[in-house]
Amino acid sequence: MACHLLYDDSPMTAVQIFNYIRHRYPDIGAYYRGDREIVVIPEAEGIEEAVMSIRELAVRKGLNCSEVCAAWPEYLGQEILDASGASNFLVIAEIKGKYSQLR
Repeated sequence: MACHLLYDDSPMTAVQIFNYIRHRYPDIGAYYRGDREIVVIPEAEGIEEAVMSIRELAVRKGLNCSEVCAAWPEYLGQEILDASGASNFLVIAEIKGKYSQLR
């Protein structure tokens, strides 16, 4: 199912891209924060190309990508900051209300 989602034009959810990242890039320490419905990827040396590919896929699938620094523990979660030791993070989130119609 994950492979099918990669090639068509349908949008992906944050959970779907998180599962894809865990399957395709098992060495990347990605985190899913269910309370915020975001995927957090610590940017580390040696994974720049993988992070760029993930970012491109996420944007193509209708997700929002942001780079966040470690100065935001309330957003990222202290447990992620402590576990990763990174200072920059790629944050992938769903764009809320994108598909709702105005009435």
